[in-house]
Amino acid sequence: MKNDILKWKDFEIGDIFEIFNGKGITKEEIENNPGNFIAVQSGEENNGVIGKIDLDYCKDKGYTFTEKPCLTVARSGSSGFVSFQEQGCVVGDSAKILLLKSENNSTNVYIFLATILNKNRFKYAYGRKVTRNKYLKDIIKLPIKYNKDKTIFIDKTYTYSKEGYIPDWEYMENYINGLKNKEITTKIKKNNLIKLETNKWQEFSLDLIFKVEAGKYYNPDKYAEGETPYISASDNNNGVGFMIDLSPDFTKNKITIGKIGGKAYYHSYDFCATSDVNILTPKFKMNIFIGFFIITVINYSENYKWSYGRQCRISDTKKIKIKLPIKYNKDKTIFIDKTYTYSEEGYVPDWEYMENYVESLYYGDKLFELI
Repeated sequence: MKNDILKWKDFEIGDIFEIFNGKGITKEEIENNPGNFIAVQSGEENNGVIGKIDLDYCKDKGYTFTEKPCLTVARSGSSGFVSFQEQGCVVGDSAKILLLKSENNSTNVYIFLATILNKNRFKYAYGRKVTRNKYLKDIIKLPIKYNKDKTIFIDKTYTYSKEGYIPDWEYMENYINGLKNKEITTKIKKNNLIKLETNKWQEFSLDLIFKVEAGKYYNPDKYAEGETPYISASDNNNGVGFMIDLSPDFTKNKITIGKIGGKAYYHSYDFCATSDVNILTPKFKMNIFIGFFIITVINYSENYKWSYGRQCRISDTKKIKIKLPIKYNKDKTIFIDKTYTYSEEGYVPDWEYMENYVESLYYGDKLFELI
């Protein structure tokens, strides 16, 4: 089922949802009043759930809860993070409950909307908190209802928008259903995997196989949502913080490394990137398969070095050395490049081996869909 996002329209969150502020709940309270009712705070781990508490206790304390399916949004900490709670929940003071005003509040509709709302998280980066009034005025784009003659349906009560647009709840329901029912297939056989002989790999400096440069800072408050991916030092969504209304600064087929955390991602699309990201442009003929091979090596061997607040700056990135498979002659001796382009010893990375290895992975053929 295709998403024709260009036909979606703007809606204020406050016209779609009712919002309820949470009240303080401590882990000690949960321990002392155990039960079966989910308690949610601001964290992203475990879908924001910090434990299960007795519902009657929450009622006696006057805490904010619902027994209906709902969304929760983190007020602080992981500000703007939205989770779906199918059985309802009680929220602490670092989270809020979102309930649909419409009766079309099925699980699938909530899941669809949670995904859309999470795309708005960039507005609450850098320590900004989610406040009731500001959040209700935030704009999200949604598919809208059409008449049978394919003209836009206009609701004369103007319940959901000033223009009279109505969100297409049925479309949202069917879209999520389509995702659940779509079987993932592969043409790769499980026993087709190429052997990794890492003991024969050699070290390469990133500075010799890539051009390393920094991203550019853009204040997210000054730019609207658009069609260009904006890469940040994130551990989620392939590093895409949000979609920005700017022309791309960098062309596709590049790798980024976050200065904070050192997480590497491959990008098969044009993009912008924050100054918290280092951009790696290949000095060789890279494709998606080679790109995925290299980011896996970087993430496996380098991530731990950039924990606890250490930053992976441009100078640090250039010094990073990773081990890669190398090219051999037909007589099985090591191929030496006399131009010493990729290493001081003359070793040449075996790009063909990397490509073939990733293609041999089970479901490796699915990467073609990203090209």
